[in-house]
Amino acid sequence: MTPPCLHTYDTLNQRLSNTQELLSDHFHKISAQHVRNGDFVDIHDGIPADKEEYDVLIPDMGHEELSRDISDIFGVLYLSVASGPDLVHAVQRARGLIWGKNRRCLITLATRLQGKACQRWVHYLFNTGSPKTYISAQAASVLGIVNRETETLVYIGGHPTTAMVSPEHSHFPELNIIGMDYIDYNRVAVFLDPAKRTFKFYFGLSGKMEA
Repeated sequence: MTPPCLHTYDTLNQRLSNTQELLSDHFHKISAQHVRNGDFVDIHDGIPADKEEYDVLIPDMGHEELSRDISDIFGVLYLSVASGPDLVHAVQRARGLIWGKNRRCLITLATRLQGKACQRWVHYLFNTGSPKTYISAQAASVLGIVNRETETLVYIGGHPTTAMVSPEHSHFPELNIIGMDYIDYNRVAVFLDPAKRTFKFYFGLSGKMEA
């Protein structure tokens, strides 16, 4: 346990300046304790291994809202064919919006299944609480995802990620969710501007964050 002391934001910022080392040290400390106790050590500690282990209640959004309200705001028909000369390249900066009284972070990105050329515009909910990325049953059908019980390799905004089909008996079966696996794997920096009701994805951490 960390000994009690007088903390300031400066000391917290300094401690968190190297989070990778901090998290690694914590993991090894906990693992060592499990080994001493004779417990099983899971190298994926904290990451749900099954799609049924994650759920979230989003009562204000579903297929109807994505097809009507969100499509109207973006000016892009939900699940329509995505074509254009710039779509052959992976996006480097993408803008989303913060929608509704519950402040949902929404972004539309061209999406395709691995091995398929046709891309579709898919409206996603960006949720930092989700460890995985999910594709709704409606989007999965249009994209041609056949196996709905295992992860599938897809390209979202031209960037690769594995995705699960949203569980039928969850509270988000009609939603597409950008999870932290996509953010982590593609090294996405996220900039939120609640005052302007917008947010941005910067891919590869190489882009200059501009307003």
